[in-house]
Formats: sequence, C-alpha cells, structure tokens
Amino acid sequence: MFEKVQLWVGHLLLLLVMLIVDLPVLIFVSRQPSQDKSICVLRLDNIGDFILWLDAARGLREFYHDRVLVLLVDNALAEFAADTSLWDEIWPIDRRKMKLNPFYRYKILRRARKRGFDTVIHPTFSRHLMFGDALVLATGAIKRIGSTGDLSNIYAWHKKISDQWYTQLIPAKQEPLMELVRNAEFLRGIGHTSFRAKCPQLSRLQQKTKQFLPTTPYYVLFPGASLALKKWPSSSFAQIADWLFEYSKFEGVICGASAEQVDAKKIQGSSKSVLRDLTGSTSLSELSDVISGAALLISNDTSAVHMATAVGVPAVCILGGGHYGRFLPYQTELPCSTQLPITVVHSMDCFGCNWQCQYNLENDEPAPCVARVTVESVVKVVRPVIDAIVDNRDTNL
Repeated sequence: MFEKVQLWVGHLLLLLVMLIVDLPVLIFVSRQPSQDKSICVLRLDNIGDFILWLDAARGLREFYHDRVLVLLVDNALAEFAADTSLWDEIWPIDRRKMKLNPFYRYKILRRARKRGFDTVIHPTFSRHLMFGDALVLATGAIKRIGSTGDLSNIYAWHKKISDQWYTQLIPAKQEPLMELVRNAEFLRGIGHTSFRAKCPQLSRLQQKTKQFLPTTPYYVLFPGASLALKKWPSSSFAQIADWLFEYSKFEGVICGASAEQVDAKKIQGSSKSVLRDLTGSTSLSELSDVISGAALLISNDTSAVHMATAVGVPAVCILGGGHYGRFLPYQTELPCSTQLPITVVHSMDCFGCNWQCQYNLENDEPAPCVARVTVESVVKVVRPVIDAIVDNRDTNL
C-alpha cells in the first residue's frame, strides 16, 4: 500500500512540474520559424539503446541528406555522438536535471521552441512523457513524427494524451521485435523503404587510450549493469578470469563506471589472474577504444556488449530473461560483417517479465535467471573464441 501511495505522489509531482514549467513555455515563448528547415532528432534513452540505433541513425542521415539534423541526446552520450559525424548540431540534455530542476527544464524547452524546428523526429519505441513527448510538444514543429510505441515507460492515459501531440505516429507492431528490426521498422515508416536492419558499426580508433592498454593480448570484463538483477556474481567473473589466464595467459581489464569499482575490487580480491582495473577511468569514447583493442569481451547485459559488436570484437553476454529477445540475442534483416554477440542463458518460464522479478530477492541480489548461469557454460562458449584468436595469431606469425 505504501509503495502505491509513493508511486501516485511521484506521479502527481511529475504532472505538477509539467504544468508549472511546460505550459508557460507553450503560452509565452514564441516559436521562430527556422530558415534552414532543420530537423530535431530526439534520442534521450540509454547508451545501449543509442548504439543499437546507430545503423538506423546513418539511415536517417542518408534519407535526409540535404537537411540540417540537430540531435538532442543524453549528455553522457554527447561526445560519443559527435564521434559518429552524423549530426550538424548536438544538444546534450541532462535528464536528471530536466526531471528535478524546473529552471533547467524551462531553459531546455525554451531553447527547443525558439529554435523553430521544421520537423521533430522521436524514433524511440518506449516513449517517456516527461522527456521525449514533452520536448516534441515544446518544439511546436510543423511536423512531429513519433512511434505508436508501447506502455513500458508511460501510463496508458498519459500516452493517449501525448499521442495527440504528434502529427504522425509511425505504426509499430505490438509483437516483440529485436531493437535493430524495430528501428528499421520506424525508418521504413517515415519513407526510407529500402532500409533493412543490420549491425551497428563504430570505427576502431585506439588513439585516446594507449596509455591504458596492456602491450600483450587482453580481454575485457564488464561486471556492471543498470539493475542489480542483471549482474552475474563477482565470484563467477573471478572464476572466468582465472580460467582465461590459465588457458590463454591473456591479461584482463575490468571496465565500467565509477559505480562498478566495488565489483572490480571484489573480482580482483577473488582472482589469482592478472587484472587491470579501469572502472571509472574512461569516457564513453575511451571505453570504445579499450574494447576495440581487446581480444574478447565478457559482460552482463549492458551497452558494452553492443559496443563490442559495433567495433568487431567478439562479445559473450550473460543474459537474463527480463527483456529477452528485445535487445539480445541479435536479429538482423541483412548479414553482418562482424560476429554477433554470443549469449549464455539459463532459460526459465518467467522470461519476458520486464525485470519485474517474481522472486523475493535482496536489493543487490541477481535474478535467478542470471545467478544460475554457470561458469562452465560460459567457459564452453569462450573456449572456441580464444582458440580461434590464438590460431589466427599463430598463422600470422
């Protein structure tokens, strides 16, 4: 009961913020028509979603080759987005401040309205009322294009209201689709009818991070995740590190955000292998460089898996069932030039729970579908990857 009350209080506060901040923008801030007929593209979701969208982003750039494209993106992704060279302008958005700071929110909405975009495109399938939908409305653009979407991040009656803020909603199948295919569905819906889904691609730069990298072959462990439910135990990562060192003599590099430093320390403390801790030490672009130089990535279900695939590095993912089939395993409509991520799964009847786990768990405890993935099952898929790397190295000597 208390949780429901908290939910409704948060719900009412959200609407109150939008009423106090958003409405004055719509009433008192004049929209100045853009002379360059620029297009605003909203992509305010997480890192992994953005990487999966990169191929579709290139399709969008191809389709609107003669238009100015302005990307509004989470500030953590701004530098990374700039490295793709797909955008004429990039506006970093701090989603947390946009939610909690009314002055910051007003500033962002006012800027979007005054810019006078001719068109706004919001390709996200799981829309969020307070971010993407609210910005679509604030722009006052002549054409406002979005996806019919689902109800993962929005209440049904909120969606019924915000659907009216769009001039065109691209039909989206309600059956489960892998995100790459979902992104292609949207692009075909706006008119790029020849577009077909394939793997995202990133350049392998390795220029920014040479000081971080081992001089001998190395692999990357990525023990973090957005939810504790998705995190394979640190002890299991340590066992894999020990096996890899004994089997290949490769050095290990642990990557992640500052929050993963605790996990890194646990792995180092339980492992006898050579492990270098880079958690909290790299920007997103630098992380891409570190991964691009690796022989292999072993990770939870995080953006690192998609990043490794995009730079052509073999990736092994310990995958739970919360979103099974949406982000992993990969499905494409065209062949990929790189190896698809390898997923290691402990199947359960409750797959597809949207990470609303039915089991009673402690706050930092992984879901059973993740915790029950065995070290032996991961070794089974990692071994042939290492063998192929060693064989290829010996052939090139």
